[in-house]
Amino acid sequence: MKSRTTLKELSKLLNLSISTVSKSLNDSSEISSKTKQRVRDTAFLHNYIPNDAAKSLKNRQSNIIGVVIPSLKSTFSAALLEGIEAKADEMNYKVFLCISNNSVEKEKECIKRFLETQVDGVIVFPTQETQESGDITHLNELINLDVPLVIFDSVTKILNCDKVSMENSLQTELAVNELNIAGCSKIAFITQNSEACLQQKYKDGYCLAVEKLNLPAILIEDTVVPFHKIAGMIKNKRLDGIIACSRYSAGNLLKKIRNTDSQIIKNIPVVALSNGNVSRNFLPNLSSLDQKGHMQGKLAVETLLNRIHGKLPLKRINFQIKSEILQC
Repeated sequence: MKSRTTLKELSKLLNLSISTVSKSLNDSSEISSKTKQRVRDTAFLHNYIPNDAAKSLKNRQSNIIGVVIPSLKSTFSAALLEGIEAKADEMNYKVFLCISNNSVEKEKECIKRFLETQVDGVIVFPTQETQESGDITHLNELINLDVPLVIFDSVTKILNCDKVSMENSLQTELAVNELNIAGCSKIAFITQNSEACLQQKYKDGYCLAVEKLNLPAILIEDTVVPFHKIAGMIKNKRLDGIIACSRYSAGNLLKKIRNTDSQIIKNIPVVALSNGNVSRNFLPNLSSLDQKGHMQGKLAVETLLNRIHGKLPLKRINFQIKSEILQC
C-alpha cells in the first residue's frame, strides 16, 4: 500500500506552517484562494488523506452514527437503510452498520461496540426478541450515558428516547376499510404468530376495524396458512377478502391461489400488511401497505442529528408515519 503523506510533511513541501496548511484544507476564510488551491493540488499529488480520527478528537465529535437493524433480507430493511445512508451522506455523517440477526444478545454487542467507538448517536430497529422480552437494559445504557438514541417501530413506551414508527393498529384498520370499500364484507385476518408483539397489534387493529363496520371477525391463526380451509370458505361464500399479517403469508397463499381452477378463489382480494417484491410476482388482486422504509430512515437520521446538535426540545419526539395502500 502506498504510504500517506502527513500534514507535517505537506507543510515542509509547501514551505508553509502546519496551521496554514490545515486551514487551507478546511477551506478557512483566513487563507487566500490561491494558497488554498496550491495546498489542495500538492495534497492530491502527494497522496495526503485527512486523519478523521484526529479531527474527531479535536472536535469531540466523530461524525459517525451507529445503526442496528435485525436483518437485510426484507425489502423494508433495505429501504430503511437506503434512507439512513442517503440522509447521513447528505449531512456529512458516516454510518457504522451492525446486523443483530434478530438476536437480543447480538443487539447488545452492537451497542457495546458503538460505545467503544464513541459514535455521536445511535439508531436501533429492535429485534422481535427485544420487544417481546422487554430486555432493554442496553438501550437504557445509551440514554443514561446521554448518547442520543432513535428507535424504530413498537418498542416499549418506557424508553425515554426519540421514536419513528408506523401506527400498526391503524395500518390494519386502513386495510379493512380498503377491502370494505371494494365490496368485501367477510374479511379474514391471517396470522402465523399471533403472540408476536407486532402481529398482536395488527390483530387488535383488525378487530377494532371490523367491530366499527359491524362485520364478522374471521381470525385464522395457524403456524401454516391453511389453504384448503380458506379455499372452502371462499367457495361457500363465507369469506370474500383476506388480510395477511405478512407478505410471506400472502405469498404462500397466492402461490396456491394461482394454481387453482376456481375463478372465485383466483379473484379473492388480498392485502399484505407489509410491502415487498412478492406483490410483483403474483396476480393483480394483491395489495400491500407501504411502510415507507426510505422515509422512516431519513426521518430517523434527521431526528438523531437534530438531537445531537441541540436543535430539539428536551421532550422526546414520537413520529408516527401514515401508511398507504399500494395497488399492484
